[in-house]
Amino acid sequence: MHTHTQAQWFNAAGISSTPVNASIWSKDLEERIKNFEFRVLLTSPEMLFNKTSFSKIAHTPSFMSHVDLIVADEAHCITQWSGKAF
Repeated sequence: MHTHTQAQWFNAAGISSTPVNASIWSKDLEERIKNFEFRVLLTSPEMLFNKTSFSKIAHTPSFMSHVDLIVADEAHCITQWSGKAF
């Protein structure tokens, strides 16, 4: 399922969310994330681990205390990359 559709479902339920991917990444989105405008972020492992500016934000204690959920689309990649079965 596309992350934009997933974000629409969360938003319709009153839970602020946004997709976070390379095609929509911008300074504006970065600032909105830094300002904790979203409770749920829908992203990919590549974005979370390889996009330096997003990765820095996502690994801060203040971010972790304000965001309820990070959904990593293609989560099967985490198992493949780590070599561990979860």
